[in-house]
Amino acid sequence: RGIKQEWWMLSDEEAAYLHSAFPADEEAIEHIVLQCPECLSVNFPGTEQSLVLNRGGRMTSVSGKPMREQDYRAVTRHVSEACTDLPLTPLPVRVTAVES
Repeated sequence: RGIKQEWWMLSDEEAAYLHSAFPADEEAIEHIVLQCPECLSVNFPGTEQSLVLNRGGRMTSVSGKPMREQDYRAVTRHVSEACTDLPLTPLPVRVTAVES
């Protein structure tokens, strides 16, 4: 398992959401970030006042409800108005409380 370094575009609002939706009782979580393939903006998907979890490569709520990439397209903030409605790219990540 190697480490891959990537550039992401992250809005202030999304960074604040990451911090507020990170589970308070966890030190780290397996998560799926959604990234626009055109402008590289990222979305930290969440629901039920918490970030979604990566369970076997699938986005699920903390209560176990399956979540879909399409549900987050409209709320993803892009750095370019030229972006089209392409599917967001799911990127599995491990997020720590320190990073949030």
